[in-house]
Amino acid sequence: MRIAFDSNVFTLQKYGGVSRYLVRLGEELLREGNAVRVFGWLHTNRHLTDSGMRLTGMRYVKCFPRLTRRMAHHAGDLLGGWEMRRWQPDLIHESFCHARRVGPGSVARVCTIHDLIHELYPEYWGRMDRTPEYRRKTLERCQAVICVSESTRRDLLRLVDVDPAKVHVVHHGFDHISAAGGLSPAEEVELAAVVRAPYLLYVGARYCYKNFQGFLRGLAHSSVRREFRVVAFGGGAWTRVESDLINQLGFSEGEVVQLGGSDALLHKLFLRATAFVYPSIDEGFGFPPLEAMARGCPVIASNASSMPEVIGNAAEFFDPSDIHAIGDALEAVVTSRERREELVKCGYERLQAFSWGKCASETMDVYQSVM
Repeated sequence: MRIAFDSNVFTLQKYGGVSRYLVRLGEELLREGNAVRVFGWLHTNRHLTDSGMRLTGMRYVKCFPRLTRRMAHHAGDLLGGWEMRRWQPDLIHESFCHARRVGPGSVARVCTIHDLIHELYPEYWGRMDRTPEYRRKTLERCQAVICVSESTRRDLLRLVDVDPAKVHVVHHGFDHISAAGGLSPAEEVELAAVVRAPYLLYVGARYCYKNFQGFLRGLAHSSVRREFRVVAFGGGAWTRVESDLINQLGFSEGEVVQLGGSDALLHKLFLRATAFVYPSIDEGFGFPPLEAMARGCPVIASNASSMPEVIGNAAEFFDPSDIHAIGDALEAVVTSRERREELVKCGYERLQAFSWGKCASETMDVYQSVM
């Protein structure tokens, strides 16, 4: 089968779960003997650049100046659509919600819905957010829709007018974190400072529905608040609101630390953490708990949306809206070596449910259903 991806998400994301998903899916589809190409002009995506397979002839640029991104996006649609028509794909897999159709209109189309965060929490995005509008237009164009979890499928059918018969669930695969390249001298110093005391690890963005502030409040009201520090990896420096909250909750300097760096550093942080905490109010799928499991790190997670579906029995769950429940879950894990060992064992077993080969095979079934 000749399968085309548009370049939309690859001009939007340097890294990110959506672009990572499409690159790994494309690599697996190529291994199975299909022809797969990404069509566009310029991109900034490292997953695409680092792919071991040639998926595109697009040119990589380190970053777009702010005024150039929109121009590059439009040019990618025009050039990519023209190249698609010349290549004559059997199917187009749209990479992201988009206002316009890219490529020939006569070809079958599929899209993937990762979450409905913009529809669920419009107050976080503002009145100028057009993602729900673009999502509706994308769904109208596509003959089949892939959701990455049953939770996302339920949200989609509840919030958007779409035919249930064309909606399919295909879970992501899973990649182990690469520790290749080792730590930089600066990272060695940061790691040495962090691991002097026990810590709980948080990974990724911290805004709104990610509920990082709820996690801090839960820890602050627990009996173990003075025994464990928090290390937040990624997500950028503390905002003023976060700094104020840390002070208001009575955390001393150095008890809540923000770090950034390489996958090698993240690998080391998972290995040495007492537990990984995932307090999100909503996630379409969620890679970080699986990454923790792969490194033998016990998981403490929210029981909302897709988390129980993806994590299975490999976490101590809590209600993300209840700071006392968060504190109780933290205490249950960090005070019990037996519970931590049980969660690690369950985590290794749970990882066997996710592979990119399985994801690609089930995605091909969806493709063939619309041919």
